[in-house]
Amino acid sequence: MAAMLASYWESGATDSPTAERQRVARLFWSEFDRLHAEQTVERGTLWGLVEHYASTRVDCTGSGRRHGDVYRPGIYKDLLPIDLQANIERLWGRQVMSRWPERLVTSLTPHYIFSEALGPALKLWEGISLTAWFVCEGPSSRTDIKGMGTYYRDRLIELEALGCPIDPGLFAELSLAETKLGPEQPIYEDTEDLGLGIILSLGRTRRDGFGKLRDIITKHRRNWMEKHLDSYFRLWIESQLKMVFTFVQKRIVEKGRPPTPKQFADRAKDVANGWFGGRLDLVYAAIGEKSPLGEPEYRALYRPAAREQLILDVYKKLTACPSPEKDEQRHWKLDSLANLAPEVIQLMEATDGNVTAPMIGKYRLEHEGKSIGPDLESAFAIYIRAVTEVLAKSAG
Repeated sequence: MAAMLASYWESGATDSPTAERQRVARLFWSEFDRLHAEQTVERGTLWGLVEHYASTRVDCTGSGRRHGDVYRPGIYKDLLPIDLQANIERLWGRQVMSRWPERLVTSLTPHYIFSEALGPALKLWEGISLTAWFVCEGPSSRTDIKGMGTYYRDRLIELEALGCPIDPGLFAELSLAETKLGPEQPIYEDTEDLGLGIILSLGRTRRDGFGKLRDIITKHRRNWMEKHLDSYFRLWIESQLKMVFTFVQKRIVEKGRPPTPKQFADRAKDVANGWFGGRLDLVYAAIGEKSPLGEPEYRALYRPAAREQLILDVYKKLTACPSPEKDEQRHWKLDSLANLAPEVIQLMEATDGNVTAPMIGKYRLEHEGKSIGPDLESAFAIYIRAVTEVLAKSAG
């Protein structure tokens, strides 16, 4: 396997899908490093720079949860260069689904697939930086500085196994710096209830000194990047390919035949979506196996960048449907159905429009569909028509 992968990298892989994605990943790392190195209390949290959710909810009702200054969903749209965002959306804008290995569909959130592709290194360095921020600026942290090494143990082990270890001196320096942070101060929040202007939030505190922790993390992160970043991408991709290769060989030994395309897709979809544009045929080639699949079909029905507006348009369309019964929660149910639309469009792309109610979920249609139709069959028809009409309008 090692010899085969070495041959893969040497035989034109510099022009391969993985090479182009690695170049974009390096550009992102540079921005990620810069933004965290320049982070100040005044600029606020960077939680949201890395996308953690495969499908972020759009608040159609205008009465959803507010995250305040703790979590800033989608701040990469404001902080990352436009051309970098465009490349991420282009290269990670398609994905394969296990059930339809011969097709590609539009990604729900390209930035999520991208962040998952970058593996344990991004998760670890982001986690360390966020921990330092929340220890200092509150409102709370899942671990203290002293407990970081234990809390992030799994990520540390993964990187060490890849040959890209983190210098353990990082945690020693951070622990020493923690002793020099300012005293805990209670966090006060504006309120209107009591007419007092402020309210004490019990258990929520902050400490001066974030810059000290930030600079230590920046120094170690940059040392790690200089030593390991270039090799990390290749080693991480290889580790994923090796797992797929091992699965295929084990299947051949146990069953006397290779896995079916769907079985292969179930194991290979992460590396395929992360580094090969969703193309399973290229993953087969990378592990030296003959592919039963040709180049996948792709029937794009919308662009990921248009996702939020599409959901809002579907919600508006659904609210215009007569309600079969009085339901005080109708707006929440319609919000849920509207947010489901991108997943339904994926099914349309995968099946040439032949979506069935069971694909969406019988329970969901029976429960939330009551807000637009008296029974499952009519609710399904009304819902699909609404999504289809919104797609047709956006295409026109």
